Amino acid sequence: MALAVNSVLIQTVAADNEALKQGVRGAVLMVVLVALLARNVYVPQWLTGLLLASMSLLVLRQNPDQLSIVFALILALLLCLLPERTVLKYAAVAAVAALGLIFLLLWTGATVNQEIVLEKAGRIIRERQAYGTKGVPFFFNIVAGACMLSLLYAYRYWSRQRFALTLGAVLALSYQLFRTTDARGGFLTVLLFAGLLVIVPRVRIPIVYASVPVVLVGATPILAYLTGYEVNRVLSNRPVFYRMFLEDREWFDFVLSTPVKATAYPVDNSYIHLAVGGGLVMLAVFLALFWRAIYRLMERRLYGEVAFLIAAATYCASESLIVRIELVWIVYVWYLLLRHGTAIGRPSFEVGSPVQRARGRRADATATDMWL
Repeated sequence: MALAVNSVLIQTVAADNEALKQGVRGAVLMVVLVALLARNVYVPQWLTGLLLASMSLLVLRQNPDQLSIVFALILALLLCLLPERTVLKYAAVAAVAALGLIFLLLWTGATVNQEIVLEKAGRIIRERQAYGTKGVPFFFNIVAGACMLSLLYAYRYWSRQRFALTLGAVLALSYQLFRTTDARGGFLTVLLFAGLLVIVPRVRIPIVYASVPVVLVGATPILAYLTGYEVNRVLSNRPVFYRMFLEDREWFDFVLSTPVKATAYPVDNSYIHLAVGGGLVMLAVFLALFWRAIYRLMERRLYGEVAFLIAAATYCASESLIVRIELVWIVYVWYLLLRHGTAIGRPSFEVGSPVQRARGRRADATATDMWL
């Protein structure tokens, strides 16, 4: 909840307040570390090495992206100790609270809903409302997170009727806000997630779902170097910036990492951000965790989580989100990858007796059976 509130404050009434941002991060990180030490949590050697490498690069390369990665992994590690329903419930509550806070600030007059008008040759070609935040992309990141997490919780734990009502509310809200913001990426992500909730349980091809971020990573240089004018225009000139960014980097930037935020132009691609801000090793770890998590989620019949990860991975290809750890739904992505992509979050019934495993799988599947 602290992260959710902080994410809104630093993009509204406390914009550019780096002290607040880092202060909340530091406080949350300290609480998490104390909780991990108190629980005497076992950390795998590979994860320990990864965290130490990131902290070393944080110091040596003065790279704040490494701090974000360390924060995400440590917080996800703590969340793996909690029941899955509890994590999803409070993630959804925090995401909705962040969206509610934006409208509360507007209602009290603490912020003003500015209209952003883009003109070309004296003709208005785009009108957008930021709802008191620093920018439309951030606002719809909050909207998408609240919609997807709420819908995922309803899908997993509520009846068909309550899920249908939630789906209708989510689609109506996201469409109305899309009309005023013209945030195509976030709105299409919500629609994609809703569609995948229907498709994934019926089309069970894990290799296709697990390959989504790999395909998106491979498509990035193709977009950067082989894209024509029309595609560039549709994608808001993202491919042009991809190419500029890649050409400005040296080989050691991909090995040792370098800060991405220092770039003078936007780099709206999480995979480029992770490859440079975290290094190629971190990108490889992310893709490997995603692959393993999808297979394990499919095996456990947790189709809602599969749909969520696919939608999130797709959204990340058009926005630099994967290290935006103030966004609750991004923290939830890292949690799913660590819990299901490793043995850290293995439920006890998966390592118990055959009878325990059978009972556990039946109980685990109950929430999804009604959708098949």
